[in-house]
Amino acid sequence: MNNPSAVNLKSHPLKGVSLIEASAGTGKTYTITHLYVRCLLETEYKVNQILVVTFTNAATQELKGRIRELVYEVWNYLTDANNIKSEFDDLFGLYKRNPKAIFSLQEALINFDEASIYSIHGFCQRVLNSFPVETNSLLQQQIIPDERELEQTAIRDFWRLQITNTEINKLRWILSIWIHPDE
Repeated sequence: MNNPSAVNLKSHPLKGVSLIEASAGTGKTYTITHLYVRCLLETEYKVNQILVVTFTNAATQELKGRIRELVYEVWNYLTDANNIKSEFDDLFGLYKRNPKAIFSLQEALINFDEASIYSIHGFCQRVLNSFPVETNSLLQQQIIPDERELEQTAIRDFWRLQITNTEINKLRWILSIWIHPDE
């Protein structure tokens, strides 16, 4: 980001694209989870209409769990008849006992398995598979995050082809310096 600044959870725009970029331990997950719940409460978006993309599969799983947990906690807060002070008062207090807001979060909890929360690779894979004509990839595509295994397979295949078609003297010389393709 060219102009990094703190995200104001109460006023950050919910329409369009938001990039949350920061170092480890600076509150990215907290920010994303709270903006997600705000989006459910303040827009007509459903869980399958909000896209969250993060870097790793581990971060994706953590984010899914944290978002689901916060949706439940805020739903519980909104349905609670007590007027006990809560950490949610400032951001979500306006929706306390609001039937539409409560229904929105309840629906989000029921349909959370449809949430569009992906790693970068997972999102790209989904786009390629969902839009094969538009992406000019008519066959099933697979993104390979680590191509070392693929390289090793190619080396072994090349090795087998070369070794089986090599005359014995050249073969002895090759084997004297390179015994196996995995070395």
